[in-house]
Amino acid sequence: MMAEILVVEDDADLVETYTDVLERYGHSVVHASQLSKAADLLPRNRPAVITLDLHLPGSTNAAITDFLNLARKLGKSKIIVVSGHPEMMDVDWMDYADLVLTKPVDNNHLITMINRLLSLS
Repeated sequence: MMAEILVVEDDADLVETYTDVLERYGHSVVHASQLSKAADLLPRNRPAVITLDLHLPGSTNAAITDFLNLARKLGKSKIIVVSGHPEMMDVDWMDYADLVLTKPVDNNHLITMINRLLSLS
């Protein structure tokens, strides 16, 4: 099942790794290293899945909440929070996240979880 995935991550090595893994399984990947750029991509791309790092340059709790609200308003994107800082998970965000993964994430586990979420759509 091919789907468009939006990777919101500022670590270039992780973006490359996630892109390689996801494309190997037939998915299309777009990425953004900042929430504002990710928000700009949402209306055009309408990704089936969003992977979201919480610790991005310049991001605030309000910006993360706004991004999550926008993602939910625009479509049925499944949202996976992928963070090395799970303590940053605001209680209010739990209503938006379909899954929370703690870095480092095993590539096989990531693709398995994405495919499971897609099968629920």
